[in-house]
Order: sequence, then structure tokens, then C-alpha cells
Amino acid sequence: MFGNVLGLIIRRIYATSFCSHTVNILSKTLRMKKIFTLSLMLLFVYNLQAVVLVTLNESSLTNRETAVIEMFNGYGIIANIKGKEASFDELKNFNVIVATEDGAITKETVDQLIENGNHVYLLFNAGIPLGGNWVSHGSITGYRTINIERNEIFFDGYASNLNFNIQSGATAYAIGSEYPIGWTAVARNNVGSSNKTVLYREHTSGGKGLIFTYNPSAFSPVGKNVADLIYQWFEGAPAFPGKTVPDGNVAFVITNYDDGDNPDLTDSERAHYIRLLDQGYEVSFIRFSRLSHSDLSSAALITAVEYPSMNSQLLNGMLSEGHKVLLMYSSGGPFSTSWNYGATHTAYRHLIIEQNSVFFNGFASNLSSLVQSTRSGYSMSADYPIGWNSIGRNSINSTHKTVLYREHASSGGKALMFTYDPAGL
Repeated sequence: MFGNVLGLIIRRIYATSFCSHTVNILSKTLRMKKIFTLSLMLLFVYNLQAVVLVTLNESSLTNRETAVIEMFNGYGIIANIKGKEASFDELKNFNVIVATEDGAITKETVDQLIENGNHVYLLFNAGIPLGGNWVSHGSITGYRTINIERNEIFFDGYASNLNFNIQSGATAYAIGSEYPIGWTAVARNNVGSSNKTVLYREHTSGGKGLIFTYNPSAFSPVGKNVADLIYQWFEGAPAFPGKTVPDGNVAFVITNYDDGDNPDLTDSERAHYIRLLDQGYEVSFIRFSRLSHSDLSSAALITAVEYPSMNSQLLNGMLSEGHKVLLMYSSGGPFSTSWNYGATHTAYRHLIIEQNSVFFNGFASNLSSLVQSTRSGYSMSADYPIGWNSIGRNSINSTHKTVLYREHASSGGKALMFTYDPAGL
């Protein structure tokens, strides 16, 4: 336990703005005074970053509460534990206050904490005391999904009409109507547009509140990535260090949480990975929650296959730095809110080249070619991304664009969106 706390203190002290004022701590003059000052600073940093879980029963944690303890342990943080309805005075010295169960924390305490500059993280049904018509279901899988509706907070750059699974099983909640006053909804599940699942509140004091109606004990690998983004929003620092892509490697942004040398890829990601290997590339995998703080400067190519992976905000920076970006299949999700998927419609496998441009120069025709022999692909039928040029579509109709490209005016950066499934090519 001490090792974890010490590790936290060391990481945080290097991240603080006053670190430069203490580097001379070993000076012979006023040494004791400086050691004492550093001790106070360490104590301050630890308290500032401390996390407390407010539980229904301190001696018998639910599986969701246990999952939260384990999640923060993974971040190197030992979460404190308080009993249900702990008072504002008991909680105000903690940076992040977490609850997962209805009845663990009151609306009054939540409001007081946020207005005091604290951060309140309400998972599953812990936000019920804040109001609203809450609904849940254990067998309707749509309750486990998320549609990001607004490019705000930790979801900035990910909004789309596409959805993905936050949970791999178990019950999840949503707020169906009469949403809590003062809170902004940024996401819903795909059961219906009224079923809000992610709401936030920010205060001038610096306090933040988040209602996240999913079950932390059942987070999918994508859900764990989102949890890391949430941590970064609360703490102002990444949950884990970024990765450095070796010179000449392909940076492959994936949806799985394991981004080691041999991660568990989707069928579509694996098909794309095999083609990269066949072309002689070395590949470095990066889970999407690390993307913002990874060093891609030496990458030969940055690529992704599944949504969510590529962040639309980060892509602008990549292009201005001269990077080459290839977005396959659904990874272009954040660039439109009008995506279509033809699960059984063979026209989604076809390509009609509309312009003699870039690598299609000399191939334009009103005839269609079968690009995929199996599976299906995506297309966008409206809300096309600004600054991108459409050069291909499928055979549904002329609005269903499938191949788009963008080039930076001066850096040499290029991006291509190719919405077909690599596993069906």
C-alpha cells in the first residue's frame, strides 16, 4: 500500500507547478526549513489527488463498488472508503468523490461538493437522488451501448451517430426524462434518443460532476478506455503514459484496452493488421485513450479501423505536422453524424469511382466494382466533413460516400477515409 501511495506522490509532485521551487531542497542553508516545506507540499498533493468511494455498506461492498476500488488501484491510487450519506464536511478534503449505488450520497452533498471545487463521479444508479425518470434493463443490450451526441468534455472529437458497447454484460441505467436541472447531457444509449446516459456539470469553483449510468463491474475494453478518458478529465493528467512509436512503424489505434505487442483485435482490425505486415511494416498498437499524449512523430503511417479510435480534433494536428492517416471501415465515425451500415445489403460492398483524383486518377466511371466479397461496409449520406473531398461512393445512390481524402496545404499531411471492411476485402 505504501508503495502505491509513494508512487502517486512522486508522480504528482513532478506534475505540480511548484516543483521548480523545491529542486534546491538539498541546499545546506535553510535545509530543515525546505525539507519541512516539501513535506507540507507532499501532504497537500496527496490530499488534493485523494479519492473516496462512498458506499452503502463499508463492510460489504457491492461488485460495482469493488470494481471502482480496483480501477483506481490500477491508476496507482488507494481509494478511501466512507459509509453512505457521508456529510459534506467528511468528504470536502477529497479531490474525487465516487459512488455507484442509489442512496450512497445525497443531492445536497453532491451540490455542495461541486460548488466547493470537488469532483463528483456518479456511476450506475448513484445519480438517482439528483432527479429524473430513471430506467434500466438487464437483457436489452441497447442499454449497454452509447451514442456520443456532443463534442464536449472527455468526448470532444468523438461525437457520431454510430454507437459502441460500454458494457459487455449486466444491467445499465439511463435517464428517460425530467433530467437533473443544471446538468448537460452529452450521450445516450441506442434504445432511444431520450435515454441519456452521460451528463456533466461544471462550476466556477473548478468543481465537476459526472453522471455515468453504466456498470463499472461490466466495462468492456472500450468502456475501460472511456474510464481512462474520464480520469484524465477529472485529474487533468492522463491515467497512463503515452507510447512512443519507433521510427518507420505504423501507429495502429485500436479499441481494445490491451495495446501490447499481441492484442486481441476485432476481425476487421486483424485483417488490416495482416495486410500491413504483408506490406513489410512494423506495427505499434495504441489504445485510443492514449492517443492524445502519445509520440507519433516518427510514425510512417497512422491508421485505425473501428469506431471509436481516431479523434477528429487530434487529426487536424496530425495533418498540420505532416502525418499520413488512413481511416478504414467505421473509424471515421467522428467525422459525420449521418453514417449508414448495410448489414445485408450487397450494394454497400460496391464502389463507384466518381472523380479522377489522387490514387483513382484515370479510373472514374459510372460502373460499380465489387470491393468486398463478404460482410458489409459503411457510408455517409449527409453531413460530410468540411475540408474533405469525396471521390467514391457505393451503389445505393449518389449520396452514399465511401472514399474521401484530405490534404494539408503546406505540411504534406494526407488523410484517407475508406469505409469498407478490411475483413471482407
